[in-house]
Amino acid sequence: MDLDPVQAASVLIVEDELLIARDLSQRLKKNGFQVVGVASSGDKAHELIRATKPDLILMDIVIKGGKDGIAVATEVHEQYQIPVIFLTAYADGETLQRSEQSGAYGYILKPFNEPELLVTIRLALQKHKQYKNLHNQSTRDFLTGLFNRRFLEESLKQEEAKSIRHGDTFSIILLDIDHFKRFNDVHGHAAGDYVLKIVGDFLQNQVRQMDLVCRYGGEEMLILLPECGLSQAGEVAARIGVKLSQLVLIYQANNIGNVTASLGVACFPDHGATGGEVINVADQCLYQAKRNGRNQVVLATELDPPDSQSMIGAQ
Repeated sequence: MDLDPVQAASVLIVEDELLIARDLSQRLKKNGFQVVGVASSGDKAHELIRATKPDLILMDIVIKGGKDGIAVATEVHEQYQIPVIFLTAYADGETLQRSEQSGAYGYILKPFNEPELLVTIRLALQKHKQYKNLHNQSTRDFLTGLFNRRFLEESLKQEEAKSIRHGDTFSIILLDIDHFKRFNDVHGHAAGDYVLKIVGDFLQNQVRQMDLVCRYGGEEMLILLPECGLSQAGEVAARIGVKLSQLVLIYQANNIGNVTASLGVACFPDHGATGGEVINVADQCLYQAKRNGRNQVVLATELDPPDSQSMIGAQ
């Protein structure tokens, strides 16, 4: 196995003893790693994780705040899927058992030596890379490269739990390409596939790193926006709709026209007690956008009463 240093890998240190954290930081930088920050508590660790998205976390078990390092590592595993290595002076049976159940990638007792630390870090990074490669194969749409519905379902459960825990909200944008069938009918199915890829790439470039873009089915795509309310999500959807309509589609040296989309927006928990319920409301908004003439955004607060909705002509 190749144990060369993993260049440019970013590391977050969670350690409440400043001298130890400084020494650890210096050792890592000397060996080619990027230290993105030092946290002394679980709350600060979550803040830095969201801000920096580190490749790996070195976690002391005894830290400041209401949760120890094992509890924080469990949350990190569930919410961010970032590898964690424990650096600790504790090796009692209960601590070891809890550590094993946390999803951590390594456990090093203090005082540790530098070669042991570096090898453990490299092995953890390589193991996580292999996991991500396998995970991507099972959670990505083969045509667009976007996440698939299987991964969306996993992500929604995690986002629901996080939002309930922290009192946050998240929003869903459901997008459907207008008159998509004409691309297939006029230019062929290969051209239709090309349009889906272009739109998928476009959407990924329009959202934050923390947002999730999925192919929901056919020509429908879904964007999950954590820590985002309805108004902000509506602004994102409106911007996407305008910029998408400005794309010029060139397929095999031919201009095959422009693409527009109808978009529906809803948020958790205002418009559903689960992510699935929020998607259903966003779907109703999407079809109302189609009934209203397409190429527009409808928010959940703008949704017509159920008895006035008609699906005729929505397709």
